[in-house]
Amino acid sequence: MAAFGSLNILTIPLEITEHALTFCHPCDVASFSRTCRLAHCLVYNPTDQYLWRQLFLFHPFDDPRKSIQGREMPYSSPSSSVAVDWKGELLRRIKAESIAFSAEERVFERKRALETFISMVQDALPVVKGQREPSHNLQWLVRVLRDSRMLDANILPNEARLHARLRSYIALSLDDSKDDKTRTRLKERRAASRCYVYDLRHYCPDNSWGPYMHDGRVNWVHVEALVNVILLNLRELPGMWVNTRPPVGLEATRPYSAPGDYHLPDWAGVEGK
Repeated sequence: MAAFGSLNILTIPLEITEHALTFCHPCDVASFSRTCRLAHCLVYNPTDQYLWRQLFLFHPFDDPRKSIQGREMPYSSPSSSVAVDWKGELLRRIKAESIAFSAEERVFERKRALETFISMVQDALPVVKGQREPSHNLQWLVRVLRDSRMLDANILPNEARLHARLRSYIALSLDDSKDDKTRTRLKERRAASRCYVYDLRHYCPDNSWGPYMHDGRVNWVHVEALVNVILLNLRELPGMWVNTRPPVGLEATRPYSAPGDYHLPDWAGVEGK
């Protein structure tokens, strides 16, 4: 009995312990790592990236090796994991989620969280012809942004463009509630967006007469204002015009997600006459 009582999870082969941890939430894995020095070494100083890769993919998130950007990288083969910082990226996303749910208290960390969220949109899997499986990245991000209401927090100057960029991607898809608070917020947003869009001072040769910065970068504050004006105008169209409204939301930002059976090089269907 004494010998049996001295047994613990670390007396079994470390490979089995590591495999068991892949079925846990990353926060639980972090708690396990604090139980002893060996546990900490197993989690944070592994000999390979198996544990963190499995935690990342089982969370679940999209496999970055299969994204549009990933296809151009040397680790594009799904069997390779050396060039992907699985641990760093997973921890970055978990931290961003934590920041989102305490956005008012962690004001000076929000910029990094917004950068993480935008990178997740960019890494979302492309739509494969004949398949329409949802993106795990975008499903997770919609839940976090909807439940945390981070985007309703007061905006700091250093995060205004990131905030506007993310809102441009979402395109009012999270503001579908009919309660008085939402209607008031949309009314205020529409008024502010109209003031920006129809101010001719925002159109000049220096910004190519469009939503750009003087250095050629996209002016996401301008883009968001355009999106708000167009979509809120479209919401007022009656009857038959409902079918003319474009798909919106993060799923509509995925590569090759444009409606229609278009071949990949011409995903927007603009070739020909």
